[in-house]
Amino acid sequence: MATLRVEITAPDKVEVFEDVAYVSLDASTGSLGVLPGHADILGELGIGMLLVRTSEGEKVFAVAGGFFEVRDGVLRVLADALERQDEIDVERALAARRRAEQMLESSGGGDPKARVALMRARNRLRIAGKG
Repeated sequence: MATLRVEITAPDKVEVFEDVAYVSLDASTGSLGVLPGHADILGELGIGMLLVRTSEGEKVFAVAGGFFEVRDGVLRVLADALERQDEIDVERALAARRRAEQMLESSGGGDPKARVALMRARNRLRIAGKG
């Protein structure tokens, strides 16, 4: 029987899961589901959610960019930013959303960094259940 191992690496943490039943992730091109025995694939992460389901339950993460690869029964995720759902500081995310909205307003909506900051803040709030 095929198994799936998940290795998630971010600048400030590493998460490893053995015997994973299912993973859902937001790639730059849309949502992707990964099951044990998945074909090899390489892709770019978007700003979104990463869900890992094992026999012990589900772990949900907010991710913001990076890359992923499925090869030889291992899903490797290299995330630019990663936060577990229970680690998200809602007040900080709300403040980041306000700052990004103000930056966008003052730039007439033309600041690409502010747009990305707003997307990241909204994603963190959505994952935390406050969006």
